Amino acid sequence: DSLRQVILEIPAGFEFYIEKYLKDGKIDAFKEIVFQKRQGSVFSSEEFIQFMQDFRKWNKSLPANQKVKLIPVDAESDPSTTLRAMLQMIPNGSIPKEINVTVDMMVRFRNDGVFTSEKMTILANQLEGNFLSFQGTYYELLGDYYPMYYRSLMSLINSAYRPREIAMYFNIVQYFTNAETHGNSFGQFGALHCRSGKSDK
Repeated sequence: DSLRQVILEIPAGFEFYIEKYLKDGKIDAFKEIVFQKRQGSVFSSEEFIQFMQDFRKWNKSLPANQKVKLIPVDAESDPSTTLRAMLQMIPNGSIPKEINVTVDMMVRFRNDGVFTSEKMTILANQLEGNFLSFQGTYYELLGDYYPMYYRSLMSLINSAYRPREIAMYFNIVQYFTNAETHGNSFGQFGALHCRSGKSDK
């Protein structure tokens, strides 16, 4: 009865697309993103798409204080999709000069689509430095998207500096530290991500 969060092993930067589908119900647009970027995983299956449709219908029937959140927490296997989502959170119009260079870099890296460890480090350094220097600007610009943008930003940074399992752990901590959560949470992960030592079975 008290389940409020379901944790998914899917890149944290997909939060924007999950929330967008749950609001607008446009499954084809969501399916295009998931199938294109998560090929070979359970999330690029028709079963997952059916789950999302069933979940949306069920969740809409719940009272506001009982709705369940879907929380993606995996490391960024496809940073270009996360950058695309972050750019969509920025309102159309004039970009404040304080963050214009960073936004230009995000667009270039998204369009390039090739992410070496060196490029991820360069991107993470620019994103983090600019965000910390002009947090107030981002807060005013992003409005309600500010918390989600911040989580996507931190997921890119975690993925640039840390191995996948550690980045995933930090993404989980990041979400439950900075988002309003209630009740119980459920998450299901591959065994590889759940081992704490060599003796674990």
